Amino acid sequence: MGVSIREEIILELLSIDDQQLLQRIRAFVREQKPKQSAVLSAVPNVEAVLELAGSISVEDATEMQSIINEEFANIEGEW
Repeated sequence: MGVSIREEIILELLSIDDQQLLQRIRAFVREQKPKQSAVLSAVPNVEAVLELAGSISVEDATEMQSIINEEFANIEGEW
């Protein structure tokens, strides 16, 4: 059994000393990866967000919602 493509690429990369070339290769590899949607990238945060549930009172939440609605409900200036 021969060397896999992955192993061959790794061996090639290990032989490169030029940092600028390695940075370009890294950028190229990152560009080739499929982009995660915002929903998928947010999934790991679900547990952290759920831990905050109930950490503020209903009164405080109502006040925050009211302030947000008052401050951001209207668009100022020309769009």
